[in-house]
Amino acid sequence: MFDFSSVQVGDGRTRPFELVDLPGIGGEGHPILHLAYAGSDNEDYIRSIVSDPTQYERDDPGDRGNLTPLQRGNLEIQERRRSIETTAAHFATSIIKGWENLPQADGTAAPYSPDAARDLMLQLPAWIRAKIISFAGNPANFVGSGAAAIDAGAAGKP
Repeated sequence: MFDFSSVQVGDGRTRPFELVDLPGIGGEGHPILHLAYAGSDNEDYIRSIVSDPTQYERDDPGDRGNLTPLQRGNLEIQERRRSIETTAAHFATSIIKGWENLPQADGTAAPYSPDAARDLMLQLPAWIRAKIISFAGNPANFVGSGAAAIDAGAAGKP
């Protein structure tokens, strides 16, 4: 009856995301991440979240009113750190599908792997990580001619 195939975002399409704030290999160009949509139409992403036993875990701080400001601050830092680690793990397994021109510390090309993607997300400054999360979470970035299917075997190969 209706054909919405042109506006589907969770069908394996990826979109290049240029890390314009970082230099590429040899200072040439910028690294490019190949990102899938981070939303409910991405079955891998949802499966990653649902199967994560830590997703809904929270420390039971008891009555936070009995904590000193320093203790409350430490608890908030621990919760933020756990949130960053969880997001990095989900993005590594279901959102970051590859990259190009991403240098390692020694200047050579960083090989793509889910573990390397997790490390990347954990090591990036928070403001760059936020740009990636925002881009991947916007379905408008994954419709139209700019979105392309990526061969998982070619992920991370320029």
